[in-house]
Amino acid sequence: MTQDERWALLLRLADRLRRKGSWCGETHLQKATFLLQEMLQVRVGFDFIMWKHGPYSFGLHDELSTMRACSLIGLQIADPRYGPRLEVTASGRDYLRKHPKSVGASGKAVEYLAACIGTKWVVDLERLTTAYYVKVHEKPRPDVWVSLLRQLKPHIPEDKATQAVQEVEALEANMPSTA
Repeated sequence: MTQDERWALLLRLADRLRRKGSWCGETHLQKATFLLQEMLQVRVGFDFIMWKHGPYSFGLHDELSTMRACSLIGLQIADPRYGPRLEVTASGRDYLRKHPKSVGASGKAVEYLAACIGTKWVVDLERLTTAYYVKVHEKPRPDVWVSLLRQLKPHIPEDKATQAVQEVEALEANMPSTA
């Protein structure tokens, strides 16, 4: 994926998350990009590791910083009790208009993901993406998936871990074809 394609995809993802009701802070975009890349197989080109609040990419963090420096995304302080929201700027919207084909076939995956996770809070996304991370990296049997998730994140109650595993299964069952 070229830089133009990656930036257009990230701008589209941020825009669609906001339109679906997401707070769309960096953590939201981190988790959404992880699912887009790993679950929906849109090769964005980031490496993710397990971090404090689930899968995290330092490369994506740097890319978002560069996009901010280029005035494609900005920060909005909507409520001082929470972190800033990312917003697509006028320059970012112009960038999307100048690169209409960059999102391409991945647009369907972006729309699906935004519709599925747009209203989720950071704690919900932490559980969901960690459950998927465990599935991908540990390849657990169904009967131990929840316990592996809780070993990695002991602060997640068993019922919430079970719910996250079920949500992963539902997301996978309803995924659009990205081919």
